[in-house]
Amino acid sequence: MMMKVFVAAALAVATLAASVQGQAPAPSPAGLPKYPLMQPALPYPYSAQEPLIDNTTQMLHWSKHLATYYENVNKAIMPFPALQVLTVEQMMPAAGTSAVPMNISKAVRNNAGGVYNHLLFFKILMPATAATNASNNSMLPQQVGQAINQTFGNYTVFKKNFTEAALSVFGSGWAWLTVAKNGSLAIETTPNQDNPLMVGAGYSGNQPILGIDVWEHAYYLKRQNRRPEYIMAWWYVVNWPQVNMNYMAATSGNKTMITSYASS
Repeated sequence: MMMKVFVAAALAVATLAASVQGQAPAPSPAGLPKYPLMQPALPYPYSAQEPLIDNTTQMLHWSKHLATYYENVNKAIMPFPALQVLTVEQMMPAAGTSAVPMNISKAVRNNAGGVYNHLLFFKILMPATAATNASNNSMLPQQVGQAINQTFGNYTVFKKNFTEAALSVFGSGWAWLTVAKNGSLAIETTPNQDNPLMVGAGYSGNQPILGIDVWEHAYYLKRQNRRPEYIMAWWYVVNWPQVNMNYMAATSGNKTMITSYASS
């Protein structure tokens, strides 16, 4: 009887995720389940952002922190076949809702959120180069540059507002640049491993296209408690061509590519 309840709850999660996104969960290749979620390979060395973000931090962040989120979300959904066919993107809308069995609700919210957030975070970083260090990446690709100018007036205002948002996060959390359903941009913040896609937890449902991790594990080894210094360094290694592709994907409905990696 208990298993029937769990399966029914898991099916409700799948239905809720599909209804929030406006489509049924896509079948996995050859009908195989997506379980377990597998961590891809990082597409650049841990030292790629040196000296702005240090090698040791990136190694621990990717191979320890993110790996633990994968381990924990896989463990949480192991008894629930209906959850196992969902991508991490499809888990996001339902996070924090009663549709998730109570005994795994917190684990799904924290760890599926941790997986999604970190995949986006690492994908929008690029190696530190003389060119990026000189320009601070302010020469934006056309589409996302126009959207930023339309929403915020110019890049300088956007950068100031985003930096202030990242500094305002109390304790651990994230700052995001998101795209609403009407294509407009917004700056949002979330605590812990929450993100704006978690409508079940009361967030906007907007699609994140740029995010900065302001948990201390993202910067403490090099910057200690100097979060402003870390944020300023992070701007130099934002991969704006990738953010532009994220923006185009968000506005065209191809949202799964935002956190997909070539090796995944």
